[in-house]
Amino acid sequence: MKRLLLIVILSRLLLSAYADDRQLDKLQYWFDNNQSAMKELTLSGIQQKISEVIDASNLHEGMHILYYRVGDNEGQWSPLQVWTFFVASIGDKDDKAIKSVEYWVDDNIAGCRTTEVIGNVWRQPIDASSLHEGMHTLYYRVGDTSGQWSPLLVWTFLVVPIRDKGAREIVSVEYWMDGGFADLKTAEVSGGTWQQTLDVSGLSEGVHTLHYRFVDNYGYCSAVSQTLFSKVRQGATQVKKLHYWWGTFTDKAEDIEVDAMEYSYAGLLSVPDYARQDPLTDKGVARFNCVAIDDQGRQSASFYEDVIYGTGPELTVDKYNTTAGSSVKLSWTYDDPYGIKDFIVYYSKNNGPFVMYIPSIQTNSTEFKGDKGTYRFLVVVRNNAGQRTSMDYEWTVTVTFE
Repeated sequence: MKRLLLIVILSRLLLSAYADDRQLDKLQYWFDNNQSAMKELTLSGIQQKISEVIDASNLHEGMHILYYRVGDNEGQWSPLQVWTFFVASIGDKDDKAIKSVEYWVDDNIAGCRTTEVIGNVWRQPIDASSLHEGMHTLYYRVGDTSGQWSPLLVWTFLVVPIRDKGAREIVSVEYWMDGGFADLKTAEVSGGTWQQTLDVSGLSEGVHTLHYRFVDNYGYCSAVSQTLFSKVRQGATQVKKLHYWWGTFTDKAEDIEVDAMEYSYAGLLSVPDYARQDPLTDKGVARFNCVAIDDQGRQSASFYEDVIYGTGPELTVDKYNTTAGSSVKLSWTYDDPYGIKDFIVYYSKNNGPFVMYIPSIQTNSTEFKGDKGTYRFLVVVRNNAGQRTSMDYEWTVTVTFE
């Protein structure tokens, strides 16, 4: 009986942007090392399905190799493709059936046994009582009524001791981070659900791997699973503390708690007596240094303000006592060798903290209308050298609204 081989090949030529007129031209193929018997088929287009029935009667039984390649109309060839196939004898199909199975365990081929197969289904209890605990391999092959045998098949199985602990259930989990198997940790699992808070404080920022495996009540572990996660720097929500000092006097540094989303440190710029001999600045100027600390415990780079304490704006008002709801006029004068950038106007009501009234003004006067109470006013000057006058009380005036 003639052996026929059907080959189905999908040939496709991917055209570049510079040669989009290339087309499939031919297919060449041959068997084994017999390139002299090469066959050639004509192709066309940029994609073509080839179905070819080949006479394989001159090929001996066993393994063979089909070589083929595709060429285009510019003489270029695809890489050589290889396909391995098996030629077996063709008997009378109606007479062939599975008859028997040969099998043995591990390397004990001398203990090979043969058993009859009925109805093309092999069911066989195997005595594993003499096998040690652990992994073992069952080797077997199937024979038919014509005397032909299948390739050798392999099946791996595990021999474990018989234990009486009831139904199997997950009781714990073992886990570790990245490659730190030496730091393996164990946690109990209840109700088949693992919920665990993991300490990642010692991990660097970036992508990490959590490895874990479950353990049942018989002591068996599942395969190791893994999941990727990323540790990112948690964003701060607000400044919680200011750490500040004057000049080089870090030993006199103080902390102040911040309990608001926005906070102005201007109220701290009253120059203490010890800071009035500052080697970092000119005479009559002291340097305020500060570090902000956020709610994650991280601190900013230090920043500073140069505060003029020797002089200040001469502030006057047109009325020191007036009725509530009426206006008073604030006026001030100041000269600065570096030139004046602007003025900031503050007020304090009933000895409370200073509140910014005007954040920036270039004129030397403004009006203020107050409710009933005692108001203390202060004007801060900012010059073109980045310095500002102090928040000291000696530069304030007081107005009472009755």
